[in-house]
Amino acid sequence: MLNVSLYNRLKQAFGSVDIVNENQPIQIEDRVGLERTKRWKVASGEQYRVDCPFCGDTRGRLYLSYAWGMDSQVGFPSSKLVVCHNEHCEADDINNMPGFLQRKLSAYFSDAKHGRVQVPKPIRSAPGSVKVKKLEFPKPEWTIPINQLGRAQISVKRYFQDERKNNLDVLYNSYGVVYAYEYPVNDMGKDYSWLAGRVFIPVFNNGSLIGWQARISDNTTFTKQKYYNCPGWQKSSSIYNLDNARKNRLGLLVEGVTDVWRVGAGAFSTYGKSLSTVQEDIITSNWESVGVLYDPDTDNDKTKSAMKAIMRLRNKVKNVFRINLPDGRDPADCSYGNVWDCIERDAERAGLTVRRPR
Repeated sequence: MLNVSLYNRLKQAFGSVDIVNENQPIQIEDRVGLERTKRWKVASGEQYRVDCPFCGDTRGRLYLSYAWGMDSQVGFPSSKLVVCHNEHCEADDINNMPGFLQRKLSAYFSDAKHGRVQVPKPIRSAPGSVKVKKLEFPKPEWTIPINQLGRAQISVKRYFQDERKNNLDVLYNSYGVVYAYEYPVNDMGKDYSWLAGRVFIPVFNNGSLIGWQARISDNTTFTKQKYYNCPGWQKSSSIYNLDNARKNRLGLLVEGVTDVWRVGAGAFSTYGKSLSTVQEDIITSNWESVGVLYDPDTDNDKTKSAMKAIMRLRNKVKNVFRINLPDGRDPADCSYGNVWDCIERDAERAGLTVRRPR
């Protein structure tokens, strides 16, 4: 863990803290935007998740970078390094977060200011120098294919098959999803056996395993983070289901892995409602036509993420268009038939003829 002092202060202030991108140093790149103002490009890095005190969040959707609060040392604003991913969180509150959190964590800032804690520094424009060891994907002897779950895993089967309406044969045969009943891994003195009982989702590129996500295997509680990402895997530089999706003429951009499972052929995920430069390059080099199925924006979602993605891709692909789903639902909450009705309808409006896979 990179910033033990900040982590400990957060635990004291919020009670529960989860770690994302463990041990990954943040990369900072200075650049000047088109309007001649200075901008900062921030890539990955270890983050700490807590419940957001502004919107009543109870799922740990407020993310703080381990580098948060170092603006006086490295010259970039702390506001870039703290964000709530709850789409119902008001933008005005987000703008007030840094000051509020500095007051809540005043002891940490006082210690850092007077040199009583060692504050790690980010890496500037040196992605090639950052090397973090990846944890292994669970071995076959630790896992059960998700389509072969038994009585001992009945709650997992009910959730993915009955509640989420997934075809378990497809999840295993097409996506390699497995249930890990144990994960006896200890790396650099850290015990990861707590990952047992999760569903592991492998990520491939050109047939090679490049990373994975471990998902809580039911929907009863989120006392721990819903998804745990493989340490050392750069999620922001990856596309989920790339190998399968690139076989299709129309690329279908969705938010998460469960959306990919629902949409099927041609769908790929960017692990969230934003595009990194690397992800943008991957998309534009593989598809001339892209339909965007990000979760529908709510009335108070000021980011309008789907439209931002469309604007970024518009000048780099031949056709890019929004696919609107009914009743403000996301793809994973719709049936396969409903999703493809919308895809065919909006593709036709964009001048494309698309037929759903049978």
